[in-house]
Amino acid sequence: MSTRAAGSLLDTVVNVSCSDEGLLEAAVDLTATSAWYVERVLEAAVNVTCRHCYITEDMVFNKVHILSMVAFSIMMVVSSIGNITVVNTLLRRNKRSRINLMLVHLAVGDLVVTFMTMPMEIAWNYTVWWRGGSTFCHIMSFFRVFGFYLSSSVLICISIDRYFAVLRPMSLKGQNARHMLATAWVVSVLSSLPQVVVFHLESPKGVPDFIQCVAFNTFSREGELAYNFFNMFMTYGIPLMVIVFCYVSIIMEICRCSKENNDTIRRSSQGYLGRAKARTLKMTITIVLAFIVCWTPYYIMCVWYWLDTVSAKNVNPVVQKALFLFASTNSCMNPIVYGMFNLRNCGFGRDTQQSSRMSPPRIPDRNRPARIIEWKRKTKAMHRGILLDLMLVRRATDTPTAR
Repeated sequence: MSTRAAGSLLDTVVNVSCSDEGLLEAAVDLTATSAWYVERVLEAAVNVTCRHCYITEDMVFNKVHILSMVAFSIMMVVSSIGNITVVNTLLRRNKRSRINLMLVHLAVGDLVVTFMTMPMEIAWNYTVWWRGGSTFCHIMSFFRVFGFYLSSSVLICISIDRYFAVLRPMSLKGQNARHMLATAWVVSVLSSLPQVVVFHLESPKGVPDFIQCVAFNTFSREGELAYNFFNMFMTYGIPLMVIVFCYVSIIMEICRCSKENNDTIRRSSQGYLGRAKARTLKMTITIVLAFIVCWTPYYIMCVWYWLDTVSAKNVNPVVQKALFLFASTNSCMNPIVYGMFNLRNCGFGRDTQQSSRMSPPRIPDRNRPARIIEWKRKTKAMHRGILLDLMLVRRATDTPTAR
């Protein structure tokens, strides 16, 4: 085609296009609409690409979640069997002592952890992201820590009760135990209530569908640290200090009585104090070690996260999850530790080595009135002998010569 012919054809096309203004406007509108659609598609593609950039390994169901589900399931079975056994055994006892009442409340606190916290953790690890809604997030955030607060508070009550039973026996009354337990429940409820406000639904940046029940962005950096350390102090710091102080004081008192008053008590009572010292020492070491082993790994990981989140995230995810799981093991250990030392009369480790002088004689198989009366008489005589020995010990320690 010649140059002149091509120019003529171009002029013709331009003239036709310019002559029809409606057709020209339609073409311009179509071009603009197409550009808008192209822009939206490109923006969606960029968003999808960025969303995958923000997804991390813990946002996807993986082996760490499977291990957590298995661990929580095992702890749930062990804790439920142990604590239900303790409650059933203590409620069937005819004698309702202070320590039995406190052990029941301790088991109740552990059962709250067993049937509220552990199932929630199992379901949460299965779904990975929170699917319970905002209301359920607030409710479960309360019960997630309430059981731990109640368990730690009752441990404080048990330690204080044992302390006064040995060092201040005349000041103990049945109402004191109830008052301490009521205080433990009130403190646990008040300490758990902030969880309802602190925890809320939130999504990470760039992943709006990954909804979690978290406490992020509720406080400033300083406020968040203060709140976390407050929880640590209430569930770990105070109980540990009280337990160590009370049981160490008990051991020191028993040692002082057994060493300084050998001339004022009888040989049978010396054997009684020796067995009490050995048993209290074993109980103290077991209780303190169990509490430290259950809570210390958890709070080491927590403090690391609070103070240096970047380096804490570099720890192997399996190790992180294992350390965080230690807090729930306390609910499994409590019925074993306290049941081993306090349920001896119900078949849990009966001490068969006790001497006949210090253990009450058995009730005869045949329920004859004469034998029952004789058994009661010997039992009361034995109790009077023990009380007399303890009174002599106390009187000897109060005199200036003994000091």
